Amino acid sequence: QTCALPIYKSVGGALKSQHIWANAIDIQDHDGNLKKWCVDNIERLVEIGLWMESPVCTPHWVHLQTVPPKSKSRIFVP
Repeated sequence: QTCALPIYKSVGGALKSQHIWANAIDIQDHDGNLKKWCVDNIERLVEIGLWMESPVCTPHWVHLQTVPPKSKSRIFVP
């Protein structure tokens, strides 16, 4: 358990989220420019060691994480 877990649980966060371990971040992206850049530049995500949650699942933000999902897909569905 991390010291962030009680707070994260209190706001309805997923208990197995990479956010708890500081391995993930959500970035606001209302205009979709960051999503487009990530999708168009997957090789850059590979170079810097990031995985992205599918844009279909994140309508107004981009979720990036530093650990691979179970699927190992660079762009993944949670």
